[in-house]
Amino acid sequence: MFSFRAILIGFCALSLSGCIFLRGYQPDGQQGHLVNEKKVGFVHTGMSKGQVAALLGTPIMDNTFDPNRWEYVHRTSDGKLSHLTVEFDHERVRHIG
Repeated sequence: MFSFRAILIGFCALSLSGCIFLRGYQPDGQQGHLVNEKKVGFVHTGMSKGQVAALLGTPIMDNTFDPNRWEYVHRTSDGKLSHLTVEFDHERVRHIG
């Protein structure tokens, strides 16, 4: 008959060995809107939110602290990822940066 200690050690060994094969969830493919530099160049002050959304897509998350600020990630001509912020005032683009 197995002792309680042997069963406990066996259970712990089996439980911990499964952790070796587990990795965090990694979704396939890209997430969010990855816009290119050409599209970013078409955004200008005075455009409506609808025009920006049609050109770049809507931001991946709503900014709960400032709904008039949209954040994007885009790829520059040299292949690097860059951050783009579009700020609105009265539903029109006020600042691009």
